[in-house]
Amino acid sequence: MGTSYGDLEDHEGYAMRRLPDGTMTGSWTPQTAEFTSYVAACSCLWRGASHPPTEAGHEEALDEWDRHHARPLLAQAVPPRVRELLYDVKRVVAALGEERPAAGRTAARELAAWASAAAARLGQSAEPPPPATIAEPARKPGTTISRS
Repeated sequence: MGTSYGDLEDHEGYAMRRLPDGTMTGSWTPQTAEFTSYVAACSCLWRGASHPPTEAGHEEALDEWDRHHARPLLAQAVPPRVRELLYDVKRVVAALGEERPAAGRTAARELAAWASAAAARLGQSAEPPPPATIAEPARKPGTTISRS
């Protein structure tokens, strides 16, 4: 069992063991009890540096995964609940645009203006996409847009 963050999917950090023959393993068995170093590792196949085969080396490997791999990814990861809300907003605006195109364009323009202002506040320049781009959300596989 390794270290993970809830908002960072598919990334679990751990300290691999480098065996005397150079192979690496995440298993802890009597056959892997003798090892030459710990290596920072992630379930996504990222690998870091080697660390001494001590308790301190184990902690250094986990710290390296955290500082140099997980935290930079976490800084950019959109939490699943926020992704769901964005999907829902795009779906609702698209449905509105299908039913009442002028209202859909107005809603899309408001979202684009908000996105541009939010990006500017966060230090990013963002040109709002054309309304047609916003009105057609990516659909989750197996879902359809329904009209109420």
